[in-house]
Amino acid sequence: MSTGPTPSPQGLWRRLVPGLAFLAPAVQAACVPSQLDLGLGAQSSRWHEEGASGERLLQERGTLRAASLAVGLPCAGLHWVAQLDLESGTRDYQGRSTTGVPLSTQSRVRSQRLQLQAWRPFEGSAWSVGARLGWEPDSRRALASVGAVQGYEESRDRWRLGLGARWQHELPAAWQGRWEAWLDSGPRARLSLDGEAFGATTVRLEEGRWSSLALAWTLSPAPQAGRWQPWLGWRWESLRSRAGEPVAVRMDSGRLLAVSQPAYRQSDWRLVAGLRLTLD
Repeated sequence: MSTGPTPSPQGLWRRLVPGLAFLAPAVQAACVPSQLDLGLGAQSSRWHEEGASGERLLQERGTLRAASLAVGLPCAGLHWVAQLDLESGTRDYQGRSTTGVPLSTQSRVRSQRLQLQAWRPFEGSAWSVGARLGWEPDSRRALASVGAVQGYEESRDRWRLGLGARWQHELPAAWQGRWEAWLDSGPRARLSLDGEAFGATTVRLEEGRWSSLALAWTLSPAPQAGRWQPWLGWRWESLRSRAGEPVAVRMDSGRLLAVSQPAYRQSDWRLVAGLRLTLD
């Protein structure tokens, strides 16, 4: 949920560019980008919600389109990575209406994640430890209407703080493998609900406490400066969120309704192929 309108991408750039211009001379003197990654792939996505006693309320499954862009930058003894991840597509929805009638429809999802990682390698070792800050602005989940059952759309904002570990190993024929593990948590996500079911009212909620665990593996050839090279990546992530506190909402009819976000779990498997440019 947002307490105000989400800034447009143009507005964000207008705020960001002057700051980048101010910092550019210092950054250029000390740090130079060393790697650029581009990736496209597919993501198997599952979502299910649970009631207060642990019963499953609904389940969604589907395959989403996925894309990623990352820039690596060694600076001040750390290896920094700025990364953008995008996902979009549909999931099949199986659940029940408020009257208990079985319901099948589709949800349309779209999300984006910006993150900044900092890695500290151990000298003479294949291991590194890392931390990251992530932001998922205006992630969307829209449920299609079915007959007399009206759909609605969710908009979710989430900040992430994570700790990670990385292990890189050499493979035959000058290839490399790299494992990463991340444990994330952060402030409670904010959720906005809009749709015919709520009339002209925008319902604003706060979700429960959450955490996520992610594992990833990347396969790539040994880097060669000035050349584009292929890479293949796999990632699994599981996010669990507890139920949020109910909020009293007055509908257009004057009726008072208690609305809350149930506990849920989202699990994603992603396979991505891409190109990597080593700059130095």
